[in-house]
Formats: sequence, C-alpha cells, structure tokens
Amino acid sequence: MTIFRGEYPGQIQNAQEAIARKDAAGVERVGHTLRGALGNLSATGASAFAGEFETMGKSGDLALAGAKLMEVENEVHRAMETLDALSLESV
Repeated sequence: MTIFRGEYPGQIQNAQEAIARKDAAGVERVGHTLRGALGNLSATGASAFAGEFETMGKSGDLALAGAKLMEVENEVHRAMETLDALSLESV
C-alpha cells in the first residue's frame, strides 16, 4: 500500500496530462496500471472505476474521461481510508 501511495499522485497527473493531450493510449495505459494496482490491494470498487477509465482509452472516447478520473480519485480515497482503518485494527 505504501508503494501505491507514493506512485498514485504521479499516475493521476499522467492521466490528467493524457486527457489534456487527447491521448487515448495514455489514458488506457494509466487506467490499466491503476486497475491492476487497485485490484492487488483488493480495492474492487476503485479498480472497477479504473477499468472503466481504461476502457475509455481503448475506445478513444475521452469525452467523459475527466469526470471518470474524478470518480477514480474519489474511490481511491475511500479505499485508502478503509485500508488504513483495517491496518490500524490489526495492530
């Protein structure tokens, strides 16, 4: 989880830049990376949103990519709070 926390902000920045450039392959790449990392953390809701973001890149339809990225970010924050709470409980 610590590695994800360190890399996540850069991935979001990469996603924002890809959206701004209308770079569908970049959106797909970041979505794929986030989906996999979140899946590894068992953050299934956030992983699903990242998968939808990845699919937008695959399809080349980036009209709603900015809004979807915001949903991904919200779900990641929720997942991190949940994982933090679980970590504290097990100590």
